[in-house]
Amino acid sequence: MDRLAGPLNELAEHYDVIVVGSGYGGSIAACRLSRAGRSVALFERGREMLPGEYPSTMAEALCHLQTSGPRLGPVEQMGDRRNLYWFHTGGAMNVFSGCGLGGTSLVNANVSLRPDVQVFADGRWPAPLRDDVDGALADGYAAAISMLEPTTYPENFPRLPKIDALRVAAGGKPVKLTPVNVTFRTGNNRSGVYQQACVGCGDCVTGCNFAAKNTVLMNYLPDAHAHGA
Repeated sequence: MDRLAGPLNELAEHYDVIVVGSGYGGSIAACRLSRAGRSVALFERGREMLPGEYPSTMAEALCHLQTSGPRLGPVEQMGDRRNLYWFHTGGAMNVFSGCGLGGTSLVNANVSLRPDVQVFADGRWPAPLRDDVDGALADGYAAAISMLEPTTYPENFPRLPKIDALRVAAGGKPVKLTPVNVTFRTGNNRSGVYQQACVGCGDCVTGCNFAAKNTVLMNYLPDAHAHGA
């Protein structure tokens, strides 16, 4: 896989759109806007790490750790600000996110599940969104599904003990597996990026070294790059 990022000295003097951050929001914006003919530059403070470059041991993972938050003292930062595993601490909630080209998609659990419609009954959501759940929001889901290609774990793949345990715990009731953004076949995806089939290593949240996880580095970002971003 070719690298997408370029050095700062290759930047043009003007762009129609500047996108800050390359997670789901930033990568989708860059993709759609570049497809619409806009000149786009996307900025990401983290590194570009390709499959094969992610840590595979705890010792290696420690070298990719950063923590930020008010509890850390005056500096409020530990570790290189470009490191992949980013822990935000303090307040009522601690958050783990990804820092790299592809954002948190690089280190999440891949689950691609639509929220229940009752979620949007909460009046704190903007009215235009609540009133358009079956319209533009549904279209957005369809567009994301076509790019991320979520699927459920295939029955013909090696049995996972946790799935068997879940079925036992269900006591005979139906068990439905969640769709995940993982490819279980080898070949080029819709963005022309070659991906290997999942090997079941379980390293989804430390970084997939087999290009089987459908992070935005595998789809939205290469598509944006192909259209000039």
